[in-house]
Formats: sequence, C-alpha cells, structure tokens
Amino acid sequence: MKRMIRNIKEGFVYYDTAMSIRLAQYTESNVYRRVMHVFSRLGDGHVYIISGILIMIFDGYSATVIIPAGLIAFGLEVSGQMFIKHLTRRPRPFERHESIHLSVTPPDKYSFPSGHTAAAFCFSLLIASLYPHIAPLLYIFASLVAISRVANGVHYPSDVVAGVVLGLLSAKTGLALTV
Repeated sequence: MKRMIRNIKEGFVYYDTAMSIRLAQYTESNVYRRVMHVFSRLGDGHVYIISGILIMIFDGYSATVIIPAGLIAFGLEVSGQMFIKHLTRRPRPFERHESIHLSVTPPDKYSFPSGHTAAAFCFSLLIASLYPHIAPLLYIFASLVAISRVANGVHYPSDVVAGVVLGLLSAKTGLALTV
C-alpha cells in the first residue's frame, strides 16, 4: 500500500512538473510572454478593487450585498492561502527547475496554493452572482490568470487547481454568510 501511494505521488509530481515546464517554454514567444504577463498583473488585485468601486457608484443596491460578501470571501481566501503556504512550504517551480524561467516577481516565497488564482476565482464567482450574464467572461479571465501563473514560472498546475478550489469555496462562504 505504501509503495502504491508513493508511486501515485511520484507520478503526480512528474506530470505536475512536466506541465509546468511545457507551459513555461512557450514564454519564448514574445506575444505569449506579454499576454501571460498582462494576465498575471491583472490578478494582482487592482481589478477587484476598481470593480468594487464601480459597483458602488453604478449599482448601489448590489454593492450593499456584494461588498460585505467580498470582504468576508477575500478575508477567507487570503488567510487560507497564507496558512496553507506556510504549512506546505512548497518551493516555486523556477527555484527547482533550470528550464523554468521567472517572468514575474512572486509576491511571497511559497508556491502552494496560488493566491492569484484563488483571488481571481473568488472575484469571478462573487461578480457572477450579481451579473450572471457575464459569468463566462469572468471565468475566462480567472482561467487566464491561473494559466499565466504557471506560464510565468511561479506556480505548478496543482497550485492553481488548489487556488481555484480555495477561491470558489471562499466566495461561496462569503455569499452564504451575507445573502
């Protein structure tokens, strides 16, 4: 049984690393590198703050619902990802693999889970709960932020998958507690 678990873990790590290397190799293309850099920067948080301000200005009633939900959700997301990062202490891909080149500055030391991805999916679910007609665009945005984090060498695919789960759970909790 231990051997089987070890084999599963080794296979998982192998494919996680292989996908990281593969996505990072595309950054040799200037266009791809620039697009991935832009989406990574869009995930820094400015978009979320500006969106909240715009909702307060143009849709005051919705703001009374979404702002408290967002504060709770983002509070859970940030504290959750920081706790998990310090618990797991997973090194970032560019630190472990020479073929992965860093394209953006990581906001902290550890890789698992992706905070940018968690925030992007948290934001997307919160806004989609108000404006379901733009949900596909929101989730495309969040997915591009997630892909950009792997392409830029700061996360493994499993980091962004964990970020998706954390972000969606945080948003669902924020909404459940306020709506």
